[in-house]
Amino acid sequence: MLKKIIPFFVLLATVAHAAVPTRLENGVYAAPWLRPAQNGLPLGSSTLRWNASVTNLNTQLSEGLAYIAANGDLSSNSSVTVDANGSVLANYFVGPLVGNASTASALAADPTDCPAGEYAQSIDTAGNLVCASISTGNVTGPGSSTNNAAAIWSGTSGTVLADSQLLISGSVANISVFQGYLSGNASTASALFSDPTDCPAGEYAQSIDAFGNLTCSAVTSSTANALAADPTDCSAGQYAHSIDAQGNLTCGTPSGGGGGGTSLAEAPMIHLSHGNGYGSTNTMIRRFSRINKNSGGTHITLTQSSTNGDSFTINTAGMYAICYGDYRNGDMAVAVTVNDSAMTTTARTPITYAQGLRSMYNGVSLNDYASTCDVTDLAVNDVVRAHSDGNNGGTDQHSYFYIVYLGAQSGNELYIDGGTGYGSTNTLIRTWTNTRLNTGSAFTYTQDATNGDYITVNSDGLYWVCRAELRTSSGQLYSGITVNDSALGTDVYSMTYAQGRRFTNLLAGSYYTQTSQNCGPLSLTSGDVVRGHDTAGSLSNGTDARVSIKMIKMNSAKRATFFDTPSGFGSVATKLRYMTQVRDYGASIGYGISGLYGTTLATFSGGVYVGCLQDYGATVPTTGVMINPKAESSNVSTSRDYNDGFRGIRANGAGSSSSHHCAFDYMGPGGQIAFGSDGSGGTDAWISFAGALIN
Repeated sequence: MLKKIIPFFVLLATVAHAAVPTRLENGVYAAPWLRPAQNGLPLGSSTLRWNASVTNLNTQLSEGLAYIAANGDLSSNSSVTVDANGSVLANYFVGPLVGNASTASALAADPTDCPAGEYAQSIDTAGNLVCASISTGNVTGPGSSTNNAAAIWSGTSGTVLADSQLLISGSVANISVFQGYLSGNASTASALFSDPTDCPAGEYAQSIDAFGNLTCSAVTSSTANALAADPTDCSAGQYAHSIDAQGNLTCGTPSGGGGGGTSLAEAPMIHLSHGNGYGSTNTMIRRFSRINKNSGGTHITLTQSSTNGDSFTINTAGMYAICYGDYRNGDMAVAVTVNDSAMTTTARTPITYAQGLRSMYNGVSLNDYASTCDVTDLAVNDVVRAHSDGNNGGTDQHSYFYIVYLGAQSGNELYIDGGTGYGSTNTLIRTWTNTRLNTGSAFTYTQDATNGDYITVNSDGLYWVCRAELRTSSGQLYSGITVNDSALGTDVYSMTYAQGRRFTNLLAGSYYTQTSQNCGPLSLTSGDVVRGHDTAGSLSNGTDARVSIKMIKMNSAKRATFFDTPSGFGSVATKLRYMTQVRDYGASIGYGISGLYGTTLATFSGGVYVGCLQDYGATVPTTGVMINPKAESSNVSTSRDYNDGFRGIRANGAGSSSSHHCAFDYMGPGGQIAFGSDGSGGTDAWISFAGALIN
């Protein structure tokens, strides 16, 4: 009997997941070539292998030689393809498909929707929605709304709406019309709601109300656009110091005699600041970049030269006040010269009186704000300059120079320099060598090797007295000026005003080459005796031109005011010195002593005034004189300018030293001279300030 030969093959690829049943049951025809994957295993194994390529399976199935009936998990009666990866491909499957289909054309059934008024919270695998009712939240408010009105919150809870109102934020460019009243501020309005009330003819507006209505008053004859009559003028040679409502001037006659000179409505003066280097040829002559004031007129001519430095030529003979201040961190000097012939020589060399020196401050290698002033008679064509060591670096308002015309020449001037020592009996009283200038009869200078030198006053008046001292070796230096000294053997700083102490200065022992300055205005009486009085163990050994004493009579009227014994500063004007003792009170100048605003001088009439402060501090002392100050609670060293009342400062670079500073300026009635600081200062009785109306 012939046997049908069936080709034998083994399934090589794994049939994809549910593509081939995991068991063979009824209706499964398995030809002899369909075998288990491994011999000896039951036919129910999930893995079948063929002994030919997988394409043979499709051939056998299509020829009806093999099929998988629907009696198992999967049924197919059409062509089935199994690819090389074991995936079974068919046109369709009959029966449930267990596993994931990549896409489906529709759900098996229409899922459940949310009813009206509810919202979907989630959805299940059949597409059915899980729903919830809409909550109204915690916001409450009006029961109805208004068209074109925006709701706003009531209060600060953020949960209550106010009654409907209009709320506009951001640009309103697209809103053309508002109807009704607008509450709040509009930046502009094209017109008032109604025409307001005007003033009738002959009346003028005094005030205006919120609706634009004017409150009016009739024009009276007491005021007008012009004066009804030509008012009273001052006579020739007089000056105006007040004016009444009709324009009439109240005039005064200039005081004279002894160099008082003419009081002017505005004193001729030139004030420069902001140092700008030196002349390229005259290398010690200072230049300045800012002209704060130039009313020199026909009296003084300013010449600014990059070659020769700045200079001031005198066109009118008279008495002048001159001050120079500067700054440097290091050895320095500031000097006022007249007809300078040593313009390439450092001032500290020193230059001499014959070379033009009139006053000088010699500094040391510290942060030093230096200043020096002189009052002197000048002739026509005299030339005044600021002379230094050529290294001062100030470029702001602390670098300054000014000259003020005070009136006619005094004709009573004394200048002595070059120290020789002290009296052999009165061992604290200074002696000098050279009388450089001695004019007039207002005083007599006596050289006395036994009792020390002294100057006797021969006529009453206002005097400028200025003394400069220094040491050339280490040690403190206490120097001073006395009037009618009754304690010739007592250290000057221990003396009282009644014993004759007037000005006193202390320099720290480590900085002995600094200049010790004692200068200021004094009211003196005929018969008064002026001396240089110092302190045992702290005497000067200077012998050159940097040691000097100067006197000049400025006015026949005794106009100086003198204060001493400080008690801190004002509680409101915290940088203005507060002095407790008024020692002398001159005519034509007032003063105020206030725990709030310190001690100040007040001007009663127009003229040139001077103020000098002598201060001391354990820390670095800074002193300044301010004219009508605008910043009484700011340090006097703080950056400020001429228009703020700044007239220079003097600041020592070391503590336990004195600082001395003076300033001159023209002031009208009602002005104020204040004495400032950086808020530190001692309480010693010899700390003082003095001021006066010069003319």
